[in-house]
Amino acid sequence: MGTDASLPLAQVWMWLAPLVRRKNRRGGAR
Repeated sequence: MGTDASLPLAQVWMWLAPLVRRKNRRGGAR
């Protein structure tokens, strides 16, 4: 429960942003 905090949120978002965007495009329900 400390490794995650070590990583910057900005970096995590940048890596998750494309993934979430792809999912949203397919579902679009959210």
